[in-house]
Amino acid sequence: MKFWGIMFIICLFPALFLTSSRIAPVKATSSVTLYPIADAYVESDHPSSNYGGSNYLDAKFVDYTSLTDVRDNSYLMFNLTAFATRHDLTSAHLRLYAWYAWSPTAHVGVHYCSDTAWSEIEINWLNAPPFSPVASDTVAVPFDDTWYSWDITNIVNDTLGSRMTLALTVEDIGDVYSASFYSKDGYSNRPELVLEFKDGQPPTYSNFHVSKNYVKTEEYFDVSVNLYDLSGISQAQASFLDQTLRQVMLFTLDGSGGNGTYAKSGFFTSAMSDGTYNIKIRATDGVGNAGESSVLGSITLDNTPPTTPVPDDGVSGRSRINTPAFNWPAVFDSMSGVAGYYWKVDDGSDTWTTGTSVTLTAQSDGSHTFYVKAKDTAGNTGNYGQHGFQIDTVQPNVAINSPENRTYSTSSVYLGFTVTEATSWIGYSLDGYSNVTIAGNTTLPSLVDGSHNIIIYARDSAGNTGVSSRVTFAIDTNPPNIANVFQIPLKENVQPNQSARISANVTDFGSGLKSVELTYLTNGSAVGLEFPMTLNQTSGLYEYAILGQEARTLVKFRITAIDNAGNSRTEDNAGEYYRYKVNPLCDLDGDGIVTLEDVDIAVQAFGSRPGSQNWNLIADTNGDGKIDMRDIAFVAKNFGKTYS
Repeated sequence: MKFWGIMFIICLFPALFLTSSRIAPVKATSSVTLYPIADAYVESDHPSSNYGGSNYLDAKFVDYTSLTDVRDNSYLMFNLTAFATRHDLTSAHLRLYAWYAWSPTAHVGVHYCSDTAWSEIEINWLNAPPFSPVASDTVAVPFDDTWYSWDITNIVNDTLGSRMTLALTVEDIGDVYSASFYSKDGYSNRPELVLEFKDGQPPTYSNFHVSKNYVKTEEYFDVSVNLYDLSGISQAQASFLDQTLRQVMLFTLDGSGGNGTYAKSGFFTSAMSDGTYNIKIRATDGVGNAGESSVLGSITLDNTPPTTPVPDDGVSGRSRINTPAFNWPAVFDSMSGVAGYYWKVDDGSDTWTTGTSVTLTAQSDGSHTFYVKAKDTAGNTGNYGQHGFQIDTVQPNVAINSPENRTYSTSSVYLGFTVTEATSWIGYSLDGYSNVTIAGNTTLPSLVDGSHNIIIYARDSAGNTGVSSRVTFAIDTNPPNIANVFQIPLKENVQPNQSARISANVTDFGSGLKSVELTYLTNGSAVGLEFPMTLNQTSGLYEYAILGQEARTLVKFRITAIDNAGNSRTEDNAGEYYRYKVNPLCDLDGDGIVTLEDVDIAVQAFGSRPGSQNWNLIADTNGDGKIDMRDIAFVAKNFGKTYS
C-alpha cells in the first residue's frame, strides 16, 4: 500500500498531535441497535412442538369456558457481552413489528427471564424457562403492520455484559387476545433492541498488530488495530516514540469510519536512526472523544549488518578428507539479532543455515575457499569471512629402485626409492615386521642369508599413504664349497699325450652355482687357460679333461666356483696349484727308466678296455682305448731308456 500524501509525518511539534493520554469527554448520545441471537414461541395446546424456525412470534390468550385455556408465549435472547464496561446507558427499547393484531386489543407485556441456556431449536411449552411474573413494560397492540416499542431499560441495565432473555405474554384475561410479530427469521422488520448511551468515552482498542518486528530503511510494514466506539471513529493514528518517549513519527490509519479494523502501510525514511520505536494508537470517536493507548507494540529499524564470521576447518595444510567440516563462532548483531548464515564454496551458490557449522559434500582435489556471511533478522547481510583449504585424496606413488629381485652377496643392501610428492613420513617393513621410519634412501644393514621382502610406505602432508610394490630379494654371503679334487690318471701316471680328467665335488646351498671353471698352466707359463667344468649328472661331480701333453710337461691347475650372488671360491691347493708332470715315454711305473716292470704292466692289461677288470689306463700308450700288442710293443721298443 502507498501512503496518501506524506508517508510519515515527522512530529516537530508533538503538542500538535498529543497533549495528554485522554481528551476531556464530550457527553453526546449514541445509539446501538442489536438483533436477537435466538427467538421462538411456545404453545400450551401443542406443548411438545418447537417453533424456533417460525417467521413469527406469538403472544396469545384464549379463554375456553368449558375447556383448558390456551396460551402462546414468545422468547427472545440478545447478546450484551460487548457492553460490559459501559455504565452510561440512557434507554433501552425492544421494538417489534406486528403483522397481525386480534380484536379486542391485546396488551402484550415484556418480562425478564434469567435463563439464557435455552435453544431455539429445542424450546417448547414443556421445557420453556420461567420468567418474572411482573412485566417490565406493557404495550397495547391494536393494529397490524405497525412498530411497537417497550421500555426495558431496567432489564438491560441489569444484564449489560452478558446475555439477556425476554419473554412476551398477553397480560389480558378472558375472551381471546392475540398479537403476532415478525421473528428474526421473518421476511423483514426483524425484532430490534435499541440502546441509547450517553457517550463520554474514547474508542477502545483490540487486536493490535505490526506486521514486522525488524525493518530496514524504506522497507514497508503494516500497522493495524481494531477500534470500537458507540459513536464510530473519526480519526485513528499510529504514533512512534523513540527510547526517550519522544514522538518522532505519526501517520494516519485508514478505516471505514465505523467500528472495525484500521490499518496502514508505511516505512522509515533515511532520516530515522537505527533503534527500537514503541507504537501507540491515538483515536477520536464520532462525537470528539479522543484517547491514546498505552504502548501496544514496537518495531526496530536496523540498517547495521552483523559482524563477519571467522570460519575454520581445524586443518593446517592439505587434507585427504574431501568432506571437510567448518565451524565458526556465532557473530554479534546489536539490533535485530542474527537470523542465520549464507555459506558457499568457491564461486558456488549461497546456501542458508541457521547453525554455526556445516559439513561439505565431497570436494574435488585442489585448492578451494569456504565463504560464510551472517544475515540479521532485519535482512542486513554482513561481509564474507573466508578460509582456504586444500583437498588431496591422491596417494603418493612409491617405486623401489633397490634392492632388485635378485640375490646379493653382501649383508648390507642399498635401499633406494622414488616418491612422486613431498612426504611427511616414510618407513619400510622388512619381512613383514613393524615399520621402520627413515628419512630417505638408506642402507639395510646386517641382513642374514636367505630370502627377504620389503615394502616402503610414504605419507604425504594430507595424510594419504602410498605403498610400494613388494620386492623380494635374497642374501648369500657364503661362497661355493669345492671338495674332493681328483685326477685320473693319478698325477704320477700321466703318459705323454694322455688327457687327465679332473673332477671335484662343488656345491652352493645359498644362491646356487653360477659357474665352475678350471684353469691350467703348462711349464710355468704366466697365463692360464680357463675352461668350464661340466656337471656329471650321474656322479654329481664337476669334470674337465685336460688335453694330453708332451712327455715331461709340467701341468698346474686350479678350480674356481662362482655362485649366483657373485661369491666365488678358488681351490688351488693352498696357493700351490694342483700339479702333475707327464711321464717319459713308456715309463709306466714312473721310476725314470723303462724296464721289464713297465713291459709287465702292459702285459697285465693286455686285451682290456675301459671297464674291464684288468684295465689300466697308463698301459694304453697310444691312447686308442684298448690295450693290445701295439701298446706292449711300444713299451718294449723303448726298453732301457732312462729319464732324469
